[in-house]
Amino acid sequence: DWSEGGDLDAAAETAVIHGEDLFPAVAGWPGMNAVREDIAGLRGTVTISDPSLKGPLRDPRRWRLKAVAEVADIVIATTFLDDPIRIPAGRLAAAEVDSSEGSVTEWHIDAARLSIGTDAAVVNGDIAFSPAETRLDLNVVAESLDWNEIERISARMAARRPGESRPVRGRIGLQAEHFIIDRFSNTPFYADAAITPQGANVLIERAGFCGMTLIGRISFDGPLVDAYLVPVVEGMALDSVVSCLTAEKSKITGNFNLNGALQVNARREDLAKALKGRFTVVSEDGSILQSIFFARLFSLLNLTEIYRGQLPDLRSQGLDYKRSVAEIEIKDGTVFVNDWSIEGRTHRPDHQLHPRRPLDPRGPAGRHPDQGDGRP
Repeated sequence: DWSEGGDLDAAAETAVIHGEDLFPAVAGWPGMNAVREDIAGLRGTVTISDPSLKGPLRDPRRWRLKAVAEVADIVIATTFLDDPIRIPAGRLAAAEVDSSEGSVTEWHIDAARLSIGTDAAVVNGDIAFSPAETRLDLNVVAESLDWNEIERISARMAARRPGESRPVRGRIGLQAEHFIIDRFSNTPFYADAAITPQGANVLIERAGFCGMTLIGRISFDGPLVDAYLVPVVEGMALDSVVSCLTAEKSKITGNFNLNGALQVNARREDLAKALKGRFTVVSEDGSILQSIFFARLFSLLNLTEIYRGQLPDLRSQGLDYKRSVAEIEIKDGTVFVNDWSIEGRTHRPDHQLHPRRPLDPRGPAGRHPDQGDGRP
């Protein structure tokens, strides 16, 4: 209808558009204001099925597009990532709808594989771009997630000045085969993150840490992190856990249970110093062999109740035990062993080891809380 008040109603069966031509055109549409703030460029091929474009003929700002698109070899440059987002293949349905907020661009993403640098993931769900905010309802299955990279991107986005981006809210379900924190590769990682303009609340359904299973929550509010984590460990082999935690090639046998919780509330750069928690470790029917870590602990113990001679050299010999119970406290990022008893296999049950005072397993040079600063 080409009259002054006429409407545009265009449709096609299939259209093939290259990203170099697509982005400059649609980025100027009113409904794409939100996308324009975060995307600096787009390359690739989009094959659109059954596209339709409707709206007042003389007011392109009110034109509304609906389409189902197959994408191939897409490369998206954003305003907040160093590496581009690459999508070798995927399918999405896009539509612009009118709402009380104004024009809202809605994307429904079928399973699409994407990568950022060396990190790859499969994403599905919904994204809605409104003039006021971006809303997410996504599921992400990744091969690996690097905590240091997440922190870097989060800090970069948090440092953006107000007005550079709209608030983001919604949820992201996360699954990763490997969740990397410093030198620890945790397998697997299942979580659900609730995103708000202030930060994120992550409910951890299951996280592997040195072979153990953790559940709990982590909240991010700007630079602040609040976490509460509970280990779920019962009848687990001790050897691989100790080797992972101590980064030494210990030879430890036995099965153990672990009860307790770990919590922290601090700025990101102060997390290690702010850790606190209490744990009870019960281990049974094993041996301690060639362990520098346990040799340091034993050097601080009162051993006269068990040994009338010399303590076995844990670098070359070993200590067999029937049952071991340790009460461990983490305070201000330092680990203290408040009580530890070991029942040997060949000794009377009442012959046990006990620390004279809380122990700092950093070694004999470690200070106890009541020793002051060590100066005369």
